[in-house]
Amino acid sequence: RGYYAKHDRDHFRPIWDSLLSYGDRFFHLADFSSYIEANAKADVLFSKPLEWHRRALLNLARIGWFSSDRTVQEYSRDVWHLESVPLKK
Repeated sequence: RGYYAKHDRDHFRPIWDSLLSYGDRFFHLADFSSYIEANAKADVLFSKPLEWHRRALLNLARIGWFSSDRTVQEYSRDVWHLESVPLKK
């Protein structure tokens, strides 16, 4: 409708068509309502800087557990039953 590109109302038409006219084959819209809800909660939280910072720091502190290195190491050991190869120095 031209809201984001007033100079060219059809600038984003290909995106619109791919989602609504040709089928959303990657399911971008499947959880759109959940995305809107989460975004609204984030907006409220962002207006409370102390709580926002506290949660941001907790996320950073906990992210190490979700490391891809750890995941590959666990798969190597537990699924593929491979031994680690020492790195050459």
